[in-house]
Amino acid sequence: MAKFSNLDTLINQADGDQKFLVDILKSFLDITPPIVKRMSECTAKKDWDNLFEATHKIASSLRIVGMSEEYRDMLKSIMDYSYKKEHLEELPEMVATIENVCNEIFEEVEVEYQVQKKKLK
Repeated sequence: MAKFSNLDTLINQADGDQKFLVDILKSFLDITPPIVKRMSECTAKKDWDNLFEATHKIASSLRIVGMSEEYRDMLKSIMDYSYKKEHLEELPEMVATIENVCNEIFEEVEVEYQVQKKKLK
């Protein structure tokens, strides 16, 4: 099964600090899924300004959990197109792709969160 996240960098940056790692993973899982849902809602409403804002909010979080460059580039395109109001017809498919990838990432991060949480005890 293909992985959509790569937590190696984050784990290395934690430098053995399990609490820090667990806190970061928990924050990601609490904050990011509702924003991805908002992206889809904004796309359905053709609310390009708020789509830009939502996409901008999650871009760095998805980089932290190791989203591949291909999908980070797609996020950049979503931000660019929604900000400039260009290529709007491409946005629904792009946002749907990002939503699907993010759902996979959320599952992967949840698994790692549970593993790291057990190590705290």
